[in-house]
Amino acid sequence: MTLTHSARAIIVSNNQLALAELMPGDRETVDSQCDLTFDFDHDDRPVPWEITTQFAALLELPSAELIGYLCWRPIPYLPSLCGTTWNLGIELIPGGRGRGVGAAAGMLLIQHLFASTEVDRIQMIVEADNVPGWRALEKLGMHREGVLRQLGKRAGKRRDMLCYSLVRSDLVAADEPRRTLARHDGLVLAEARPNDRAALPDPFGADPDPRISPAVPPVVHRGAVLDADTGKLLGTADWHAVDYGPTLAGTAWNVSVAVSPEAAPGAYRLLAGHLFGSTGIDRIESRVDADDPTAGRALEAAGFRCEGTIRGARKQGGQRQDLALYGLLRTDIR
Repeated sequence: MTLTHSARAIIVSNNQLALAELMPGDRETVDSQCDLTFDFDHDDRPVPWEITTQFAALLELPSAELIGYLCWRPIPYLPSLCGTTWNLGIELIPGGRGRGVGAAAGMLLIQHLFASTEVDRIQMIVEADNVPGWRALEKLGMHREGVLRQLGKRAGKRRDMLCYSLVRSDLVAADEPRRTLARHDGLVLAEARPNDRAALPDPFGADPDPRISPAVPPVVHRGAVLDADTGKLLGTADWHAVDYGPTLAGTAWNVSVAVSPEAAPGAYRLLAGHLFGSTGIDRIESRVDADDPTAGRALEAAGFRCEGTIRGARKQGGQRQDLALYGLLRTDIR
């Protein structure tokens, strides 16, 4: 049975969002509110094949407010269903950004397409310079496959695109056991699933910034923090390498956890034990809001030492904010 909401047919929904029938004027309404910084140049040349794109309005519940739209179309890499992939796109109004809405909406559509079609692969492409864009895809749990050289054209210049994907087997059943990485003090660090971060709010809330960063994006490793008794998802843990020198001796792990304040010390200890036990890196560090004493106390309870302040390292609410730097050495662990 097709559900309706304010005269729209609902395609799929959860407690927060709904993908619904696109009404005339919806795309124009959303596009008029967006800066379109990374939109491709208009190209009138016809393509020698038919492109069938489907659209859905994105509504925020329970108000049914229009906050964006999603689109998807098939790409036949091979002349068979097995060789076909869904290519997805999403556009959000500024008010819908920075709250995890994009990741949640993307996962809602991905789950719908896997459930309602037999296509086994879904992809999204984003300009390499669009850092907020590809970070959102990584939060969605998509895998970066590589660079599509000069695929897009913006401002008269050819641009490289990044290709991200999910395959059907990536979305394991909710009750299927995860691979455990470490276990300690009632907590489990396990392999992350694509929808883990989409199911949780963004713990950092930094202002979006479309400007291009000259830094090379790090390879971010992701894990899930679970209650050891119930298996309930408590939060996530991320870590990536930071290079202070050209050898392993000059490398540190930068870590962050997104869990409740009560579970944070144990999550940091769990992650540190896993990284010291499974890699040869001798330093772990974390950067938290300098004005957030709760985050600092959690790190100190896990054995980290405050090493100083990184001035103006992040922008939130339009204001530059300091971050406190905490470090833990292998020799600190008894």
